Amino acid sequence: MTYCTPYLLELGLTKSKISLVWIAGPLSGLIMQPIVGVVADRSTSRWGRRRPYMFGGTILVSVFLLLLGWTKEVVRYFVKDEQAAKSKTIVVAVLSIYGIDFAINAVQGSCRGLIVDTLPISKQQQGSSWASRMVAVGSLIGYGAGAIDLRSVFGPILGDTQFKQLTAVAAMTLCLAVGVTSWAVTEKVRVIDGEVEEKISPLEVLQTIAKTAMDLPRGIQAICHVQFWAWIGTWRRTL
Repeated sequence: MTYCTPYLLELGLTKSKISLVWIAGPLSGLIMQPIVGVVADRSTSRWGRRRPYMFGGTILVSVFLLLLGWTKEVVRYFVKDEQAAKSKTIVVAVLSIYGIDFAINAVQGSCRGLIVDTLPISKQQQGSSWASRMVAVGSLIGYGAGAIDLRSVFGPILGDTQFKQLTAVAAMTLCLAVGVTSWAVTEKVRVIDGEVEEKISPLEVLQTIAKTAMDLPRGIQAICHVQFWAWIGTWRRTL
């Protein structure tokens, strides 16, 4: 996602509006992870509680990544007018970024839940540590991949630009990682023994989040205020 800013600038999006695009990250985390967590916790799928959401989220992320890389081609296939195509290309690219952020949070939330579900308590801290290490390693590889001329490595098979090849590699890598995890980890199927479980809707989850957010401890409130004004300051500097 680091390389999306120059890509959006190339498409014609202004710097001030790019800051609004990156609200997608914290916004999607605030909304998606609690919802997916609650729904997955109550899932009785024979595939496990987390695996269906990991798999479905991965498919969505891959589709949005490829759509982001090939935005111009997709829009121009449907829109022939050059001026109209330019504005719609920006819209589709921004929507793709929002789609990626929301879908990847479903994957991340499910993966974190998988650690708690499958590891004994004594190893959960170690499992979380390894998960954080792998995230850091993935970030380093992602940054490093941008410095490599991928077209000389893969040829034209993954696209004719560096950004297209980055999105294609990211999509394939995510599918491979989640595929291996889904294959290697055995989940227990949740069974309800005749008990009627109280259902909770995504809207109720969001209402609970909002209520909790208004009643945070003072220390947590201070941290949130600092983060909020730091974000506003960053946005103002781009104006």
